Amino acid sequence: MTPPLPVDAWILEADADLVMARYDDTTQIVRTWAAQHSLPDDAWFVFQYSGLTATGPLDSFSVSGDATPDQVSELASRLSRAYDTRIVVRRTQLIPVPQLNMTSGQPRGNYLYFDPEVAERAWQPEGDKHELN
Repeated sequence: MTPPLPVDAWILEADADLVMARYDDTTQIVRTWAAQHSLPDDAWFVFQYSGLTATGPLDSFSVSGDATPDQVSELASRLSRAYDTRIVVRRTQLIPVPQLNMTSGQPRGNYLYFDPEVAERAWQPEGDKHELN
């Protein structure tokens, strides 16, 4: 089976809990934003990571690459005001990762999409520090 191509997306990151403690509120904010901008039905958002990293807490989720920079900036502003926290936005391509059957370990035939940069930071060992250039 040939894996699907990467997909364009916007990543929104915060050092606050936008996911676990505020899932319903965050979902509502994103859905309202998507509807107001008449984004296509497949204008999805996917949580990339929620938890601690070596540099502190991180919540990250992606929204469809169909949104314009101004639209995503507006979403970030809404989230920032709602949660009184800074939201960082960047454009990326999410890579497809096959889902595996829990018992057999074999591919199930469908894929989840992840941001490689978020995945790297999320799984970085505690003592492993990277210098910023």
